[in-house]
Amino acid sequence: MIHRAHLAELGVGAPHFGPPAYHAAMERVARTRLIGGGILVATGLVWIGQGTALIKSNSFMTGDPFWAWLGLAAVVVGVGLITWSMRARRPGA
Repeated sequence: MIHRAHLAELGVGAPHFGPPAYHAAMERVARTRLIGGGILVATGLVWIGQGTALIKSNSFMTGDPFWAWLGLAAVVVGVGLITWSMRARRPGA
């Protein structure tokens, strides 16, 4: 039977057993997902506000329900990216 320690020496196995360069790359990917998710959530909330006319402006988006639905989709995808990022950062995930 092959033990995890031996797999770690070979650079094979679960992410927390891989080489340090792998960990650094995965941290960057997780951080990028987290930032992208945050931007999507913030943008989606603004679009919801404009689409529902809660944010008053002289914009073509104000009062148009299309932007509220698109904003909702952006928030859902953003929350998914944030959740994915947080799960990837957790040891043993």
